[in-house]
Amino acid sequence: MALLANRYILLALLLVHGVVARGQQTQPTTNRTNPLIGKWETFTIAGKNLPEEFNLIWTIDDKYITVTDKTGDQITRDAYTISMDASPHTILMKIDGEKDRIGWFEIKDKKLRIILTINTGKPPKSWNDGTVIIFRSISSSSGAATKSAQAR
Repeated sequence: MALLANRYILLALLLVHGVVARGQQTQPTTNRTNPLIGKWETFTIAGKNLPEEFNLIWTIDDKYITVTDKTGDQITRDAYTISMDASPHTILMKIDGEKDRIGWFEIKDKKLRIILTINTGKPPKSWNDGTVIIFRSISSSSGAATKSAQAR
């Protein structure tokens, strides 16, 4: 009985890790690092700098983009997925009550450049096909370091 139980445990472990599925060999899923995970503050929209009081914070985890204002009040929280295989990299946001927002993103010099279509369900045709938003990377640790340095 213990031998049978051990076989089931081994089989369950193999299935969980994607090594064996329905008797067929499959490649294990690769878990690439998601470069969007973190906190991003709006910097420019359509090439224009935003006044500090209008900047929004996008907090991105592995499943959701949570948008807050400068006071921390939540504005939206939406599911998303990305594809690092496409060039440019693609992002798809699920917004309740509208077609998927599909767009592109790139990260250069700690800045996130993103373009999303709104209510079309189709990707942009070019970087000029909509409004480009540029975010700068922010983190609570850098804010804490600044406050610590000011306290000295």
